[in-house]
Amino acid sequence: MTLQSPNEEITLLTVVVTAISWLMQLLLIPSLMLNRRKHPSSMTAWLMAMISLPILGGVLYLLFGVNRVARKAHRKARASRAVSRNLPELSQYNYLPDETLSQKQRELLRTANRVSETVPTTGNRIEILSDTRQTLGLIEQAVLSAKDHLHLEYYIWQPDATGTQLRDTLIQKAREGVKVRFLYDNIGSLRLGRKFLEPMRDAGIHVARFMPGLNWYRWTINLRSHRKIVIVDGQTGFTGRMNIGDEYLGKSPELGYWRDTHLKLQGPAVLQLQQIFAEDWYYATGEELTDTQFYPSPNEMGGMTAQV
Repeated sequence: MTLQSPNEEITLLTVVVTAISWLMQLLLIPSLMLNRRKHPSSMTAWLMAMISLPILGGVLYLLFGVNRVARKAHRKARASRAVSRNLPELSQYNYLPDETLSQKQRELLRTANRVSETVPTTGNRIEILSDTRQTLGLIEQAVLSAKDHLHLEYYIWQPDATGTQLRDTLIQKAREGVKVRFLYDNIGSLRLGRKFLEPMRDAGIHVARFMPGLNWYRWTINLRSHRKIVIVDGQTGFTGRMNIGDEYLGKSPELGYWRDTHLKLQGPAVLQLQQIFAEDWYYATGEELTDTQFYPSPNEMGGMTAQV
């Protein structure tokens, strides 16, 4: 048996470390120059760190130098544009012209436009729900009435009795032929595992995660999907504050009574809610939901103005 001398082992280790450092520089420096080209001083500092501390500098750059928030935000914006280009012209449905708005309403509209590209619509019926048990009951009732499609997006969906009951209702509708799409946030709904989701997939439900992966980087928490959306046949929608779980029905001894305000929407505003879901779904899956079946011509359901 031939033994390597200490000098030979050190030489081999040096070669391996040198190869790794050169490989890291080869892979990371082009990325650095591309991502930091608008910030020369920052780019120079990271270059010096990578050259003087090849492996450690590369690791530090991966941890702290890559702006993941900006990259994901740009990707989200591209998804929104891709969906919007192919959507039916939603503004034709009960659009409220700007000249009909009061000065106070115009100011509110400008504020809303900073976070949304939708327009105010009339002819909506909006029901304000403050009792979580009533809210869940109305959601289940609406889900059971679905004939064509169901779209759900939630930040927190617990695999407890409440979450399982609503899941089983979705499975029932999927087996009846209704197209069901379920989008959940990978951090907020971290407890949803294969055991809970597999029956949904087996029933034909399309399940997707918003930003999959462990996402342990502290800055990715800024781009979670905190939305709570239910859309039934493009005609009835729910959105607001309530997630799905026992604690939201006051069943948790530690948390006690829970109050969350939710909205039930009917009318043109539901199509705007559908557009928001379609953008998030495209971001998560690459599937475009732009067929006219998802955006049926709405009937005037009431006299309320809404902008989602």
